[in-house]
Amino acid sequence: MRNLCVLALVLLCSLQLISSFPLAMDFIRPCCSNLTKIRIPLKHIISYWSTSSSCANRAIVFQTVRNGKKNLICVDPSAPWVDHHIKKLNK
Repeated sequence: MRNLCVLALVLLCSLQLISSFPLAMDFIRPCCSNLTKIRIPLKHIISYWSTSSSCANRAIVFQTVRNGKKNLICVDPSAPWVDHHIKKLNK
C-alpha cells in the first residue's frame, strides 16, 4: 500500500513538471525591445524563432554568425524580406 502511494505521488509530480514545460520554455526565449527592418543577408543566418506570446513586441529573432561571432537580431515580422528568408531557412 505504501509503495502504491509513493508511486502515485511520483506520477503526480511528473505530470506537474510536464505540464509546466512549455511555460518554462518561454523564459528561455528572449523578448525584443528594439526591432530592425534592415535586411539581413541570408548567408549569415543560422537559425530563427519567434518571440514568446508573453513579449510586448511580436518579433522574429535571427541568430547570425559573422566572423565567427554569434549575434541575435530582432526583426519586424512584417518586413517584406522576412517571409522569404524563413522559407529559405526551412528548406
